[in-house]
Amino acid sequence: MFPYLPKDELFSLGEPLRASSWNRLVDASVSARDAWSREHADGERHASIRIEQAAALLQWNGKWEIVAADRLQLMYVQIHATQALLNFEFADLSFRSPLDYAVIAQCSTGEPGVVLRATKTTKSFDVAVPAGGEMLSIVVYGRQESASFGGTPPPTGWNDIAIRTGDILSIEALHEAVDYYQSLRVRMQDEHVADADGYLIHPAPRWPSAVAYLAPEIDIGIRSLSRLHWRWGTGWKSRPTIDPDPQDVVIRWELDATGPQCVLVGVEWGDASWPGEWDRLRMSAAGVDGKGRLTMPGDSLDHEGRPAEVTEQIAGLLLVVRAF
Repeated sequence: MFPYLPKDELFSLGEPLRASSWNRLVDASVSARDAWSREHADGERHASIRIEQAAALLQWNGKWEIVAADRLQLMYVQIHATQALLNFEFADLSFRSPLDYAVIAQCSTGEPGVVLRATKTTKSFDVAVPAGGEMLSIVVYGRQESASFGGTPPPTGWNDIAIRTGDILSIEALHEAVDYYQSLRVRMQDEHVADADGYLIHPAPRWPSAVAYLAPEIDIGIRSLSRLHWRWGTGWKSRPTIDPDPQDVVIRWELDATGPQCVLVGVEWGDASWPGEWDRLRMSAAGVDGKGRLTMPGDSLDHEGRPAEVTEQIAGLLLVVRAF
């Protein structure tokens, strides 16, 4: 992916500085810098919306407590009978709009966490989960503020060396520049592989194949739409669409990858409170040969036996698909 540069062969004490050796270092460093800045918005974090922006793992031990977290802080927890409302704030992370990020929350006992759209802001969000859900994982996908400005490449060692006409360039400075390049080279190659176009991609299964954040038009449930409103997303051959099914809501999509699919779903609830009836969010997903689908119940009954149109209350869906 990147050439190995033997510093003792390029620059040796007592030998004149060759233009070819210097140009090899400059060309290699520029190549590594460009590859890095293509996918890192601020020099460190990934610019792609496919990459997780923040995450947390929590455990229930009489109360919800954080086990590990990255750029997320648990601010407070409110317990209401069998339901808990968790408030999270971002740390060193901000978004332009609440529509620029979405959340997947999943309890180890099987219930999904539900994000309340009414209290979702650019810096915080509320998640309703069972009070005793054992373990809870939170993953945030979205756009960073800095991602829209093209990003800043990391500094490169050779570029920090001030060289003026008549200066004596030390061998230590040259070796330091090569060492910097080598460390960047090793880091990039440990975490990436090159795709068919020569761009760096992550081979690990935790990086999804496609992500989409979908939201209905204002005050209209998704069941009444022939096409979901596309907020942002990437990786799809054809964008997710909804089938006009009289019983269930069926969302279909197509990927370029044709292997089996793993589907994660994040749900945003339109009301300011969640009724705590997780059976109303029963979903099933399947995907193979590049095509996938998510099925949601169109109608259900509330705890008093009255019809409840679940999809009319959904204010947003986050679809995360990994094809193997």
